[in-house]
Amino acid sequence: MPLEISTCNVNDIIKDGVARVSGGACVPIHISTLSLVVNWDKNLVTRTVANLVSNALKYGANNPIRVSCCEQGSHVEIQIDDTGSGIPPQVREHLFEKYHSLQTGDQRRNATGLGLYFCKQVVIAHGGDLGVVPLEPKGSRFWLRLPRVVIAPRPADLLDAR
Repeated sequence: MPLEISTCNVNDIIKDGVARVSGGACVPIHISTLSLVVNWDKNLVTRTVANLVSNALKYGANNPIRVSCCEQGSHVEIQIDDTGSGIPPQVREHLFEKYHSLQTGDQRRNATGLGLYFCKQVVIAHGGDLGVVPLEPKGSRFWLRLPRVVIAPRPADLLDAR
């Protein structure tokens, strides 16, 4: 996935990502973030945050959602917490695969199974990691951890990688 790296602020990325999906939502979304300057593809990471918040809204049982970030050495971690019913362990291990969806039956018709796969590809392209862990007593935390500075490969590097 080619990246368009620019200098941006994590705070702006999180707020923009939440704004893309929170219009009309009756669920409170609490944002606790830091003003950190990073070199990322702002558009792709914003879309990733929006996808993760959208899923939290969908599966969070209409309970408040929390979006936060923290520094972890040379990396920044963004966390999206919900208090829905959680994700069974056998499902968590396949969650980021192409065409995998938590939707079943008629609901599945409206789900492509590409949202979390897209998120994973964005994070991998940035040299980061993405995961989900259960929260106690219920709910899930999706997290993405990216290096603060991402060096975009030159076009020749992309051709060599094929």
